[in-house]
Amino acid sequence: MIEGNLIEDFRQTVDKGNQISEALGDGTDLALHSLFKNGVFDDVPVFGLFAKACNVISDIQAYRFCKKIYKFLFYTQNYNRKAMNSFWEEYSSANKENGYEMMLSVLDKVDNINKVEVMANLLKAKLDGKLTIDNFIRLTSSLQIVPYVDLKRLPDYVESIGTRHDTYMLLAAGLLYNSEIGVDGVGKDDGSRYQLNDNGLLFVKYGLGVDVSQCVKSESPIPTATKADIDEMWAKAMEDANKNSIY
Repeated sequence: MIEGNLIEDFRQTVDKGNQISEALGDGTDLALHSLFKNGVFDDVPVFGLFAKACNVISDIQAYRFCKKIYKFLFYTQNYNRKAMNSFWEEYSSANKENGYEMMLSVLDKVDNINKVEVMANLLKAKLDGKLTIDNFIRLTSSLQIVPYVDLKRLPDYVESIGTRHDTYMLLAAGLLYNSEIGVDGVGKDDGSRYQLNDNGLLFVKYGLGVDVSQCVKSESPIPTATKADIDEMWAKAMEDANKNSIY
């Protein structure tokens, strides 16, 4: 059990930004071990809580959580401080929760250390105005769902392709749409095809750094459809259906 005010220590550490660059080293596991061993992290608030746990091999959960926080700090250390402060306020408001606590929860749920860099990329896109706060929250939720082995396959779906083993998790994460329904409607060999939806395109472009500009109509964040928009689309669909009816 790790005691102490983890959320407050995390907030203080994040707010230090590039002031802790030297303490963060080069972002490798070897550096993390060395920094703990040499006591470099003694003045970095959030790591003081983990120092003891990380020296106990059996406490793997605490160790991995520590690694994820370390990676997050390493990747975001040079992000603009003013933009970061605005982000934490917006993130807290959107979630109706403490933003720092929410970020710790997200990091805890991420199952692969390599995903932390993807999350940092999404955060940078949010700070640069490429994503709305709602986009960011949705995409980080998708990041938690998809196994890393399937995440690497996501750019394949820039083009419409047939069902594969990775399709199911990517579809469940809200990153694909059924671009062509097969004969039976379900199953690996029914001819169904899938492609990146709007969320998937944003994830691949800003999270994975793959150029999909040819597939994105606008660089602006995708707005949320209003009830009026949905009613209008539904009315248009019904009108077209009536025109094409044989009865």
